[in-house]
Amino acid sequence: MAEDVWKARIGAGLPSHEWPGQHIATVAIDTQTGEHRIFDRDSGVDLLSAVAASCAVPGVYPPVTIDGKRYMDGGVRTTTNAGPRRSLRRNPRHRPDPGRPEPPTPA
Repeated sequence: MAEDVWKARIGAGLPSHEWPGQHIATVAIDTQTGEHRIFDRDSGVDLLSAVAASCAVPGVYPPVTIDGKRYMDGGVRTTTNAGPRRSLRRNPRHRPDPGRPEPPTPA
């Protein structure tokens, strides 16, 4: 499937192509480096691209190009997203609710 077709499918399922007022974030990985990247309304990435990248399962849906890099589902690297969760804790901008107490860190 072509990337533009994939993004059109994702776009058809989104209620809006604008980031919502409440804070949400998606996680994808760079296909070249394996690095996690968190996309949110402050990342400069549009919601459609962020969601499509986060849902791009290898062999099923194509990676999505963002800023010249290709991204795919963050679950490909790890299903726990422990690395991005640590980033969310360190950076309040990435936390879903900065006023909410932190959950305990897994051992």
